[in-house]
Amino acid sequence: MTEHSQCRITIQNLYKSYSTAPDQQTQVLEDINLDIHAGDFVSVIGHAGCGKSTLLRLLKGLEQHQQGQILIQGKQPAEHLPNLSIVYQDHRLFNWLSVTENIRMALHQIPLSKEEENRRIQEQLELLQLTPFKDAYPSHLSAGMNLKVAIAKSLVTQPDILLLDDPFAGLDALMRHHLHEELQRIWKTKKITVILATQDIAEQFSSRDAG
Repeated sequence: MTEHSQCRITIQNLYKSYSTAPDQQTQVLEDINLDIHAGDFVSVIGHAGCGKSTLLRLLKGLEQHQQGQILIQGKQPAEHLPNLSIVYQDHRLFNWLSVTENIRMALHQIPLSKEEENRRIQEQLELLQLTPFKDAYPSHLSAGMNLKVAIAKSLVTQPDILLLDDPFAGLDALMRHHLHEELQRIWKTKKITVILATQDIAEQFSSRDAG
């Protein structure tokens, strides 16, 4: 097996720009080249507006690039969405649904029995240590707890790749540290590929650090 065939994600000569005024383009990503292997944990660090979130949206297939290529296990992002989940900074939970039902929403397009749905949800509740809060509503939980729910919601579909779009922004330092340790624990447990976009240099982490 060649090194290229082992890559979960391959990005080659990637360019992305936006129209910011009539006849004016602002370059956001320029000549990006990156190979990410199965099971890697990669931190993408940069200041606000440097293109981190744009890169994740391109990987998710939510936007199109102008030049270059993105391959996820040899396929274009739009062809590979079932194997990729994303956690946004604002968590995107439904305030009128309980923790359990928020997680269940991620499964509505997957043909599963009710028994299998419940099994997967329970697995995530236990993994994220959310079982005591399974019937609580997002408005009754802290930002850190809601982030755990958002991660559980992303993992319940059993993705190969998890994208994290600066999810710890807005949390206090102690909670960020705690959740970063939790994220590393989950990554080691699930053995999936993780890409974390962040502005915080303290959140720099890679699979080489795992020991």
